[in-house]
Amino acid sequence: LKGNDDEQDKMKHLKLVQDGINAIDQKKMIKVVLSRQEVFALNHLDLSIIFRKLLFNYPRAFVYIWYHPEIGLWAGASPERFLIAKGADFSTMALAGTQLFTGKKNITWGAKEVREQQIVTDHIVNELSGIPIKVGSPYTKKAGNLLHLCTDIHGKLSGDDHLRTLIEKLHPTAAV
Repeated sequence: LKGNDDEQDKMKHLKLVQDGINAIDQKKMIKVVLSRQEVFALNHLDLSIIFRKLLFNYPRAFVYIWYHPEIGLWAGASPERFLIAKGADFSTMALAGTQLFTGKKNITWGAKEVREQQIVTDHIVNELSGIPIKVGSPYTKKAGNLLHLCTDIHGKLSGDDHLRTLIEKLHPTAAV
């Protein structure tokens, strides 16, 4: 985008941010993550190189390249584990709060990040009401050059619960 398109995009994004702030002030929501997209053309795109670089740079992440004819090509690496299920046992995580990894061993988290992470944890716990779960304590999880606060959540499906129901309860996650 060039010229006026840049300015229009900037103004549109600033309005989106202000709308988010207003919604929080009006108690319509307690947390929002806003984003925007940039569309650009690439020549000579080698997806195998991109995929290998993502795998190399983010060895502990879920790395993906996904294409859909209506919404295009998506590529990325997410440290968030949506769900691991084995038999009746399952685990998921609440992941929020982010800071740059600087090499320090003793990580300090601010009240804002701790609160964000608790919001995500509470949301997942609420969605899983009626299913027996164990919620761990928050810990720091490294993902590439970033650190996140993470809480592991483990549970067991009973005879009346089904994996499909569990997936429907968890999706969309707060990260989505």
